[in-house]
Amino acid sequence: LSAHYAIEEARSLAKYALLHVLGISPVKLLMGVKLSEQQLNYLSGIVGRLIRHEPFQYIVGEAEFYGMRIRVGPG
Repeated sequence: LSAHYAIEEARSLAKYALLHVLGISPVKLLMGVKLSEQQLNYLSGIVGRLIRHEPFQYIVGEAEFYGMRIRVGPG
């Protein structure tokens, strides 16, 4: 993988993680938000797990598939 691809993938995962923690749409994110201490701790935990190469879908417990949210996990 190229470094550019890896950076773009990391940026995308960070955005999805932040949207998940805040429970907001991408549009609201652009408007500017403030994280509570609890949200910041949760986001920090997600980032730590991503650094250990755990799939994002496992971390948040769901994946989107053809417009449906499906519960997922390692098993």
